[in-house]
Amino acid sequence: MKESKIEEKLKRTEARLNKAAEEKKALKAKMKQLEEQAESERLVSRGIILESFLKQPLALTNDDVAHLLDLLFRSRFTQRTLSEMIEARTSGKSTPVEMVGTEEFSEDANEP
Repeated sequence: MKESKIEEKLKRTEARLNKAAEEKKALKAKMKQLEEQAESERLVSRGIILESFLKQPLALTNDDVAHLLDLLFRSRFTQRTLSEMIEARTSGKSTPVEMVGTEEFSEDANEP
């Protein structure tokens, strides 16, 4: 008699375990979907921001835009400003990011 009760309890426990495993799998899939959606939204938003700075975005090719960004991001001023922005966002500094990089960038005036 006791063996059958133990077997019943074991079956119920296994059923709950299987259900929990299925739930875990579904939640992981949902998390992946949400992460992909957030990434897509971020990429679209940043594309919109980039295009807002281009005078005639339809006249430029992707290679043109990549070349322009390459030139801009090679600048010591841009690299320093980017590093300061990342530091401000990741370190919890109280400096508003809007204030980062607002100093003159005369250092770049001598770059080739």
